[in-house]
Amino acid sequence: MPSTAQEVSQAKALLGWGENDPYYSNWRNGVKRLFLIDPTRGAEVQDNASGEYRWDEAPSNCVAILRSASLLEIVDKIWERIPTGRKVRAIYGALDNPNPPNAIPPATRLQSDEEMQAFLELSSAKPIRIQVILYRDPDLVPLVVDSLPPDDSPYFAADFLDAVEEYIDPAEDSDLLSRNLAGFTKRTFPRTREGFEEQKLKIRMRIKRQKRALRAMKRQEQVKFPGEVIYDSGSEEWGIIQDLQPRPANSREMVLARGPAAAGIAVTQAMLRPNPAALPPGNNNARRAREQVAHDAGLRVANEVWTALI
Repeated sequence: MPSTAQEVSQAKALLGWGENDPYYSNWRNGVKRLFLIDPTRGAEVQDNASGEYRWDEAPSNCVAILRSASLLEIVDKIWERIPTGRKVRAIYGALDNPNPPNAIPPATRLQSDEEMQAFLELSSAKPIRIQVILYRDPDLVPLVVDSLPPDDSPYFAADFLDAVEEYIDPAEDSDLLSRNLAGFTKRTFPRTREGFEEQKLKIRMRIKRQKRALRAMKRQEQVKFPGEVIYDSGSEEWGIIQDLQPRPANSREMVLARGPAAAGIAVTQAMLRPNPAALPPGNNNARRAREQVAHDAGLRVANEVWTALI
């Protein structure tokens, strides 16, 4: 059984559409007109003759550029116009231009991103028109119940298209400008347990790859500079470098900071040499206090040397 994408390709071939056809380029251009329908506004949004919701005459509408064929992308573009606490019930796409103007065009209900992509490629409307319909206000008195779906498929769950929370992946988003220019959508948290597990797995795999790359880099550095000590992130030298004020901000300063770190370590080790007058080794509190004093002294010396260098 062919997939939706295959059916779209077959339909375009039958219609004689090519990549230079204006219908096909509607999606590539990305400009869409979005209409927000709040059923509580009555005749403002509903055509008296047909009972259908208005399109071009809808009072709340906007023009937007969609970066992806996604239902959540549509809701994100019109989110600021949605009254607080209200939820999206359905999304419709116009299959053709209103004829005559301000008439009700033929439309289809969009229930998945795959249907969204198929609609964007098949619709001959220019510009593409998309209608976002809200659930009725549950706080109205008397309460008005929403109409039943026009087919066997249910409306969206009340929270299905809520505004998504975004997050930053530092390992992957090091160049946000390039990512935006490439047309990628923002990273958003998943909505299902499976989605969370999938994203966590991907992040863990990236961490493993980065750790392997770091180990390889350290091995090559040791070959290139055999007489140098390679500082690990858990080492005492690394701890001192991270505590320098100001902290090294580039590769040159990281190399320069090795001197102050070595000086600080030398002071710390000298202060921790066995002292016959020291308290018995069994006194852990005294031992920890002595180590802290030695560490603080080493850090002070390291910062003094660092300040003189920079």
